[in-house]
Amino acid sequence: MTASSSSSSSYPRPYPTLNPPPSDFAVKLEAPGVLHVSLSRGKLNPWSHTMTLEMRRIFDTLATDPLVDVVVLSGEGRAFCAGLDVGSSQLADLASDEGEEPAQPDPARIAFGLKQHIDEFQASLTSMEKCMKPVISAVHGIVFGLGVDLMCATDIRYADEESRFCIKEVDIGLCADIGSLQRFPKIVGNDSIARELAMTAREFGSEEALRIGFLSKVTKGGREGAVAAALATAALLVTKSPVALRSTKQVMLHARDHSVAEGLDYVSTWNSAMLQSRDIPKAMAGALSKQKIRFSRL
Repeated sequence: MTASSSSSSSYPRPYPTLNPPPSDFAVKLEAPGVLHVSLSRGKLNPWSHTMTLEMRRIFDTLATDPLVDVVVLSGEGRAFCAGLDVGSSQLADLASDEGEEPAQPDPARIAFGLKQHIDEFQASLTSMEKCMKPVISAVHGIVFGLGVDLMCATDIRYADEESRFCIKEVDIGLCADIGSLQRFPKIVGNDSIARELAMTAREFGSEEALRIGFLSKVTKGGREGAVAAALATAALLVTKSPVALRSTKQVMLHARDHSVAEGLDYVSTWNSAMLQSRDIPKAMAGALSKQKIRFSRL
């Protein structure tokens, strides 16, 4: 397996690659190959501009770090994420023009500034998706607005039974622009329910989220139960070939946004290289011998 031979008693441990450590996230190695990234900004984890920058730095770092094979994303405190911290948002500043004629703001300059801000925000969350390592979200409490955006960019989604979800943006006078409207409908596969939830900002619980396909597991025990379930899945994933895991994620992301024919052509090209991996005969030998296989880090 990809995990090192370090004793499990030495975990959890600080994540040494990220320096300086982020201010609004707790990041630690929970086990060999398993990195736990927790939102850590007050009881409800309202999202700030600093978190946008830190999220991008965290995932750009771990994406190429051989210490990390799988990521678990959670939130500390009473909730996973209550959404955007409007008080700390830069939107008010960006929506004003500080040009030569402040009494007559230039809509074009305002638009350029706002688009740059939105693009930066989108890139931060998309860094989870572009990271070729599996990301499991384990949520509890309130998951509003940006909290849903975050979950949509992860590969596997678990939630505590008491969690509450809401695509909240219409209630503050805008449409969601960080990924929910693009990813959520494709995740649930039901256009009508996706539009209803996005247009009404209706809250929905974990059981409904499971029923419509947004979640794959509902857990008990609050945050601890959701995180424990995610870590158990992560422990299974780190025993798999990292070449196979990353290839599967990449091919499924491509398939989501392309036709079946395009997806088949893509995977045939992709696997013309990946089928040459030494992991394949190793995995086959392990299956036949019923022995655990240790794959080289990637």
